Amino acid sequence: MIERFTTVAGGTLKIYYNLSTWNPYTIVRMRSEFKITQINSGGVVNNASYNLVSSAVAPGAIAAIFGTNLTDGTSCLPPSCNPTFGSNGRLNTTMAGAQVTVNGIPAPIFYASPGQLAFRFRSKRLEHRLPL
Repeated sequence: MIERFTTVAGGTLKIYYNLSTWNPYTIVRMRSEFKITQINSGGVVNNASYNLVSSAVAPGAIAAIFGTNLTDGTSCLPPSCNPTFGSNGRLNTTMAGAQVTVNGIPAPIFYASPGQLAFRFRSKRLEHRLPL
């Protein structure tokens, strides 16, 4: 990407580009905007304690993620919106356009807002540090 054709401001990435055709010759200037998802430093914590000193989350526990643009801009918070279950009887792994993966595996989501998500940290044995 050429730096002068991109801008980042207020959590939004804007890309500017030209599209041209030959017959008839036309140039169309276009812009695409993308919201940048950011997880706060120390923003993954145990949902029960919100302990910011330790970022340790036990397998099987419910964890919270704090950040910006974590959803598609909508929220699903009780009591007006509740988690939904799939046909297999398990909690869905997407909500409000958000999906959390732990070690590449989608995690069940309990609630979602642009600034906070709660998900179940899967209970199988995991490595000490995992990419989210």
